Amino acid sequence: MKAGFARLDVTPPFGYNLAGYFFPRPADGILTNLYVNAVAVDDGERRAALVTIDACSAIEKCTREIKEYTSSLTGLEPDSIFISCTHTHQGLGLYNFNGFNDTVKTRIADAVKLALFDLKEAKAYIARTEAKGVAFLRLFKMKDGTTKTNPSLADKDNVLCPFGEPDETVQLVKLKRENAPDIAIVNFQMHPDVIGGTKICHDWPGFVRTYLEEALSDEADGKGVRAIFFNGAEGDTAHNNRNRLSEGVFTLRKGIEHSRHIARVIVGAVIGAYTYAKEVNSDKVFYGKQSLQINSKRKPTAEELEVAYKVREAYTLGAEKAKEEGVSEWIGGREAVKDYPFDIVTARRYINLSNAPDTYTLYISAVGFGDVCFVGFPGEPFAEIGRQTKAKSPFEMTVPCCNTNNSAGYFPMKEVFGDVNGYEASTTPFEMGAAEKLIDGALALTNELKIFQLN
Repeated sequence: MKAGFARLDVTPPFGYNLAGYFFPRPADGILTNLYVNAVAVDDGERRAALVTIDACSAIEKCTREIKEYTSSLTGLEPDSIFISCTHTHQGLGLYNFNGFNDTVKTRIADAVKLALFDLKEAKAYIARTEAKGVAFLRLFKMKDGTTKTNPSLADKDNVLCPFGEPDETVQLVKLKRENAPDIAIVNFQMHPDVIGGTKICHDWPGFVRTYLEEALSDEADGKGVRAIFFNGAEGDTAHNNRNRLSEGVFTLRKGIEHSRHIARVIVGAVIGAYTYAKEVNSDKVFYGKQSLQINSKRKPTAEELEVAYKVREAYTLGAEKAKEEGVSEWIGGREAVKDYPFDIVTARRYINLSNAPDTYTLYISAVGFGDVCFVGFPGEPFAEIGRQTKAKSPFEMTVPCCNTNNSAGYFPMKEVFGDVNGYEASTTPFEMGAAEKLIDGALALTNELKIFQLN
């Protein structure tokens, strides 16, 4: 197999609306640039591209157009192009191709083309390790039978325990190439929403790339390493530790220094596993997708929809007022809608569902080579989805990736749904059981591709 790498800058101009929050955030500064990273693989008969971009999310309509455009420039089949967002909340949002996003489309295609130009003979190696103490579940069971996302100290007397355990696994795929830098593909799972504010930043996924390349600059006979990061099943995982809330202890850490700290912990784990990674088969490139039919949640009544629009308007005005006063827009917006029958989260879901189909067609994507398979989920899967996919896949290493080729919403496990739900189960447009369908679909796809790989 041959492998190539490329990276291009996709930093937007000031004024670009940063994705990931409930109110507009026009960018007014740059903490770090944003990038698209691409790895191309070629076995002599089939070629594919693995792409990550410093974006919060990208809808299927946009990624489909990007893949078709990239295909027209490179000859790659659209289904062989795997586009995954790192999910930084200080980055791009690919929901249309107005303005700068049209440039992003061309940069992604150019990065894939450059990675194909960079193809060199390669061998694949894999390793698993752990990054401890930086990822925590953010969804909790409450003593009154409800669930809550990101409970605060005010909830300490009602907190019971988190829903499960975070996945602290770090996965490494190392591609050692002839007379060229290594390619290090890193996989971990957690929300990159550590910084906040209105400054552009790739958050900790970008620092993982930077720090790993700096630390391994003497690899490959001094040619170094080119690093790419794929975020995993991160839908219920965040960076703040709420595990001792019932004791009145809440470890709140945020900002760019904590983002760097998270990256250093992950990179430290990778470095510890790098030298003795295990060589695996990489002789055949493969790709495919699995379609799923998932039912919508209940649509709002006419009365609920009318209230939802009022809530959205009140929330927007409250957030704008708070910004003028120099306080949190999130808090200002919530305060403005506290007397309505439901909050902005439910209001947004009702508005979105009002024009939604009764049934969604979603696609799980996969690209791989030999014993390694990358599985792309079309939104934000809970950690358990990634955990089960890795454990039950027939491949020696399976790399789950969030927000791949689509960002359709959250996929919470069945047990977190109830009469009063946390943020993820409240916002998802999908019926209860969608997460379990996602697992079944991922395993059906990996088993199908394993059969192809063996033949």
